[in-house]
Amino acid sequence: LEVTWTYSEALHTRATVEVLARAYTQALRALVAGRQSEDAARYTPADFPLAKLDARALSQVQTKVDGFEDIYPLSPMQQGMLFHALLAPKSGVYFEQLSWTFHASLDTQALRRTWDELVARHAVLRTTFLWEGLEEPLQVVRRQVVLPWRELDWRGQTEEAQRQQLETFLEEDRARGFDLAEGPLLRIALVRLDTNVHRFIWSFHHTVLDGWSMALLLKQVFGLYQSRVQGRVLPKGPSGAHYRDYIAWLRMQNTERSEAFWRAELAGIQAPTVIPGDTQSATSTLVPEGHGERSLHLSARSTAALQSFARRQQLTLNTLVQAAWALVLSRHGGEEDVVFGVTVSGRPTELPGAEEAAGLFINTVPVRMRVSAGASVASWLRQLQARYTESRPHEHDSLVRVQGFSQVPRGTPLFQSLFVFENYPLDVSLAAQGNPLGVRDVRGVERSNYPLTASVIPGRELVLKLAYDLPRFDAEGIERLLGQWRRAVEGLAAQESGQVWEVDILSAEEKQRLLVDWNQTASAYPREVSIGDIFSAQVARRPDAVALETADAKLTYAQLDARANQLAHLLRARGVKAESRVALCLERGVDLVVALLGILKAGGAYVPLEADYPRERLAFMLAAAGPRVLVTTRTLGEHLPLEGLDVVRVEEVGEALSRQPTHTPDSGVGGGNLAYVDFTSGSTGTPKGVCTERRCRWAT
Repeated sequence: LEVTWTYSEALHTRATVEVLARAYTQALRALVAGRQSEDAARYTPADFPLAKLDARALSQVQTKVDGFEDIYPLSPMQQGMLFHALLAPKSGVYFEQLSWTFHASLDTQALRRTWDELVARHAVLRTTFLWEGLEEPLQVVRRQVVLPWRELDWRGQTEEAQRQQLETFLEEDRARGFDLAEGPLLRIALVRLDTNVHRFIWSFHHTVLDGWSMALLLKQVFGLYQSRVQGRVLPKGPSGAHYRDYIAWLRMQNTERSEAFWRAELAGIQAPTVIPGDTQSATSTLVPEGHGERSLHLSARSTAALQSFARRQQLTLNTLVQAAWALVLSRHGGEEDVVFGVTVSGRPTELPGAEEAAGLFINTVPVRMRVSAGASVASWLRQLQARYTESRPHEHDSLVRVQGFSQVPRGTPLFQSLFVFENYPLDVSLAAQGNPLGVRDVRGVERSNYPLTASVIPGRELVLKLAYDLPRFDAEGIERLLGQWRRAVEGLAAQESGQVWEVDILSAEEKQRLLVDWNQTASAYPREVSIGDIFSAQVARRPDAVALETADAKLTYAQLDARANQLAHLLRARGVKAESRVALCLERGVDLVVALLGILKAGGAYVPLEADYPRERLAFMLAAAGPRVLVTTRTLGEHLPLEGLDVVRVEEVGEALSRQPTHTPDSGVGGGNLAYVDFTSGSTGTPKGVCTERRCRWAT
């Protein structure tokens, strides 16, 4: 079969037509192979992104990229990473750095040629991004790229000098970052430390590779290298899906079903869940000043117990550790409903060969967990497992779109902590190759745009890791949080037949601090001084400090003192003196505090009344306490028995108060005089008035 393509050179170049031709050929091959029409349709030119590019977009690509073989849109995750990388280009966000040490004889030239071969085989390693002047960003696969490869020789230096020099090199490498438009988006450095000891450093940008892909590529690297140095035929590359197939698959998904699911899932969520120890608000736009990591290893015995518990309950270990993280967030925030982000693998089972393809397949989606304290641990965990299964068909949706389905305001993140279950431990992947090159000391550095990332690394000893932004979190607080997370994980397994509220996440030291140490509030103070004297001393120390604040009013200590003094002079003019009882019935607010202080400054003792008490009870209290003056309002006064009382209604005495002096009257009272009279509930008989003196005492 021969197909001839005719095109206008004003709109297309030969390279763009070649891309279309390859897409058309793939469609034919898919049909010949007998694939279902639904599968084959995704490869047709009508669905191929390049066919939808306008002349302006093509012109942009042709101008900026010399020699490309493919163009297609970004996945939602790539778009998010690109946004954050451009928003804070110096932050190091989504810069990945993996390093290890070879302890064996190494053919460096063969290793370099192996990596060149890898770059030639995988389009994602030759990918860059374009966005300026385009309605939608694009990724462009270049035909050829030169892999940046650097070799250094540090032999002859002391081990400590090599260590310090390596740390400096790694930090400088991270500071360099990557130019997402120019590429390449990976580079290699090989440092010779001794005759048969090399430190290998692989840096790349997360927009082109996920963790699963890293493990796949390393497996291929070791296979190619061994074949090359042994003179064998190089193994063929993977014949499965390519990343462009995944992009096409994404664009065919039913967005209406996903929208319905996420709207129901996030209904009622109006603000992000508070993360423990954070010193900034959810809307903060401050760029992090640094990055820290802390990790904790569970023992092999504890790990085995967790795995056994998960098997008995028909759970994944992922669900168990996620639930423990939700429990920690719930306890710290005091919320039963928590939301955090989760990284999912994103490799669809219906896309043939997706498991063997390299690229950024992962996606971040919200997880909502309702922590039901009264539920049994087993039933709660099974509910979470079932909910996870229900969400699987919708994990591909864009996080930007999903957030729009919630009630969280734009500009505020839907969640602030990210949970990652790393099902591709790189040290395990490297060891699985038989480790002929003596790979040791595998280290990885990565940054996300979330202030707190909780990672789980499975293995014989389960590892819990927290990565955090500085200075939003401190190392000591993170260590405590790690300990609480571990206790939550182990506590859930230990309470197999118990309830969620029984799972304890605090250490003995934390309980001592919360229940005992922080309650040691006793302090020395002048015990015989009256309340009024203590207040006057505070006025003298901080006259301009805010003493009282409500939604519509704010008074400094000096202003509050002046108003209370004016009321005190008014009350004394009405006969209030030492030991006089003054009835008081006001709503909570500024006037109530002014009245309390004013009565005390006048020398009297206040008798608090509640307007909604039965009239008979109020009459009894007034008769028993014997006040002659009542401070209230017109509205509240209508509910009180006023017979025999001189009523001071606060709305009616404003002018009279303004004429009163603002200095403290000489009442002649001391610590032994009466401050107030309060009444018992009377639940066991007649209410009794309790008299309290002015002096400050600590009653036990």
